[in-house]
Amino acid sequence: MPKRSPHDARSSAGPVLLGAGRGENVVTGRTKRQDNGALALLAFAQLVIGLDFGIVFTALPSIGAALSFSPENLQWVVSAYTLTIGGFILLGSRASDLLGRRRMFILGLILYAVASLIGGLAPTGGVLVAARAIQGLGGALLFPATLSLVNTTFAEGAARNRAIGVWSSAGAAGGAVGVVAGGLVTSLLGWEWVFFINVPLAAGAAVLAPVLLNRDAPVVSTAADLWKRFDVGGALAATVTALLLVFGLIRALDGDWGSLANVVTFAGSALAALIFIAVEKRVANPMLPFALFRQRGLITGVVVAFAFMAMFGAQFYLLNIWMQQVRHFDPAQAGLGTLPLSLCIVVGAQVGGRLVTRVGARTTLLIGIATGLVGLVYLSLSLSTGGNYFAELLPGVIVTGIGQGMTFTGLWITASTGASKENAGIVSGIASTAQQIGAPVGLAALVGIAHLGQPANASEVIVGRLNEGVSHGLMFSAVLSLLIGIVVLLVAPRRSRPAVGTTPVAMAVAHDGDGPVPV
Repeated sequence: MPKRSPHDARSSAGPVLLGAGRGENVVTGRTKRQDNGALALLAFAQLVIGLDFGIVFTALPSIGAALSFSPENLQWVVSAYTLTIGGFILLGSRASDLLGRRRMFILGLILYAVASLIGGLAPTGGVLVAARAIQGLGGALLFPATLSLVNTTFAEGAARNRAIGVWSSAGAAGGAVGVVAGGLVTSLLGWEWVFFINVPLAAGAAVLAPVLLNRDAPVVSTAADLWKRFDVGGALAATVTALLLVFGLIRALDGDWGSLANVVTFAGSALAALIFIAVEKRVANPMLPFALFRQRGLITGVVVAFAFMAMFGAQFYLLNIWMQQVRHFDPAQAGLGTLPLSLCIVVGAQVGGRLVTRVGARTTLLIGIATGLVGLVYLSLSLSTGGNYFAELLPGVIVTGIGQGMTFTGLWITASTGASKENAGIVSGIASTAQQIGAPVGLAALVGIAHLGQPANASEVIVGRLNEGVSHGLMFSAVLSLLIGIVVLLVAPRRSRPAVGTTPVAMAVAHDGDGPVPV
């Protein structure tokens, strides 16, 4: 671990060392009961993040009809969030270190609450997309602050592993609950309430934070020092690159490949990428140290994370529009229909964690990818406009979800293979960024495939063509899975078993004291 600064030695957010027989933190004087209260709050915050991701999908058709979104532009309700959280998550991690973890935790929750209120009151699609972008910024602050607080509250080893297990399970549970809650809330109260429901949850957690979490003083004290330590230019350039790229894909998949406007859009994305590279080479504290990409494990992890989220992020959308617009399920029924996918992903992640300790991350990745591929092919071939949901969809959903859960576990371990302890947090953050950027890119591509041949009016749907388009989108995901498997075979390091005592499921952005450390 990196050497602690005098400030960190004095910080009340130091690691937990329980006094023998007293259940007390001998460094901070906190009791086990107080630490459990802190963990409950941190896990709840992670549940809010997962809930926000899952709850919107089921409400998308209702949102599109109410605010006159086109089928292609409706995905911006999801993409605006994932783009901003992906573009700023590394910067958010750095902000937690420099400005205080608890402070960023509270600020992220406040942004969540305010943006959710604006989203529920949004009179137009543009206002809603802007609110979702603010939510993404809140997530970019909240996610790394939450995990950093877990790492600095609990000592490395069994205590921290247990805490991270609770934290990661809460996120998965939030996603599963969100899928069901989105349908129920939309059916009973209206789509606006998928946003309003976040307001008391996020605001309540922000109020409890000063009570349950220790205060940690900021490292920087002046605006000039803050400007030097933050890689603002890199974060902005990365976000602009992704925004323009996805916007260009949306126009291109709508049949606007060769227009001057689209050529300018793609050129602007390429220019922003070049600016990002130039900025990262010049700044003293780059958001993305390029030397890390010499590690084969990281290359594999980034590719798999990007492609995995490109498929996973769009899968809920494809299945929801199929159930609601082809099979005419109401939003509540569609939410219940996609719940098994979330639950099977949680099961698959647990299976993957056990497999990693036995056969290694590389083999776990291959097994997970192959399992998910079989499920996607089954789903693509079995879709029809009639028949029974359980016969058509459920078997493929179960197999796909388990495979994707195993893949999710394996990719984090593979990404960290070969990384030093000092760079483990940054490596995981890079993979997390690739995952977040992959979601809107995949959604733009697969939504375009699903809606080929559909009229521009969102209220008019040619059911047969939509059913065929969803089937093609799922088959495209299966082909992408096959390509990912080939990359893993050729690039992934063979010796990728985790060290004894590490946690194979939860690897994410984390910092401790003066530098990044492994979870």
